[in-house]
Amino acid sequence: MNAHSGAIFRVSAKLARKIRLDYEQALPPSTNPFLDWSADLFTADRTQYILITNTASLYSLVMFGKGVTNETRLFGDTLATMRDVMMADGFATVFEDVTAPRFYPAAIAKRENRSVIGSMNDFIFQGRFLQARGEMSPYDMSSFSNRTPMSYIDYRTPREELAAMVQDLLSPG
Repeated sequence: MNAHSGAIFRVSAKLARKIRLDYEQALPPSTNPFLDWSADLFTADRTQYILITNTASLYSLVMFGKGVTNETRLFGDTLATMRDVMMADGFATVFEDVTAPRFYPAAIAKRENRSVIGSMNDFIFQGRFLQARGEMSPYDMSSFSNRTPMSYIDYRTPREELAAMVQDLLSPG
């Protein structure tokens, strides 16, 4: 059982260098799947973005990377983006009642799940492709990713997978 009470934030080496994080720890999956997130930094059309993906559902958020220079800013921007995207998708209650109040203290860890990393790489590829075809906001990239069927979650979409996690959370028993 994971003794950590806050979120687990699994960051790529590239993102860790950008915000000057020094970490070595590997952590097991969180006992609360709504509090286990992975993050990576990517560039599309000369703009930096940060992709944040729920490790269990692949539900993802994209935000601008510019100005994110430390852990405090990363977590603050992540929560603000998470609130906006989740509320727009109908997940306001799970954000307000489950994720946000338990996010801190967040633990930084290495990304280890190769399937999640591969899925995130697919999202990054999609984001770069979409940016090359025309201006697309981080919110639109998030929405597109969350409606893309993924093999890691048996070809369901991340939005469907998060909705199933919410249903499991709300089910009595």
